[in-house]
Amino acid sequence: GRTQLSKGASMVLNGDVVSTGDIVNAGEIYFDNQTTPDAVLSRAVAKGNAPVTFHKLTTSNLTGQGGTINMRVRLDGSNTSDQLVINGGQATGKTWLAFTNVGNSNL
Repeated sequence: GRTQLSKGASMVLNGDVVSTGDIVNAGEIYFDNQTTPDAVLSRAVAKGNAPVTFHKLTTSNLTGQGGTINMRVRLDGSNTSDQLVINGGQATGKTWLAFTNVGNSNL
């Protein structure tokens, strides 16, 4: 089916997700609860380097309606990150991509 996020709505992925339908995003998609605004503020205070498990979101089509997809990336040489895969379809509209460095805090 189709997944629709309205403005102000959020969805937190806690593992790999394969959507069998389209995603229409006017809200916020987080790849885990560590990239929500409250978690980012908590980590800025704690500055820990806990292990991170990256996730993949796969969908046939993505229609952006001004929403944001929040992804995690390691900038310290390991070249790993969350992944957004458009499988066989297309991305249309406007979607913001926000990246949070979860690697070395000195970068």
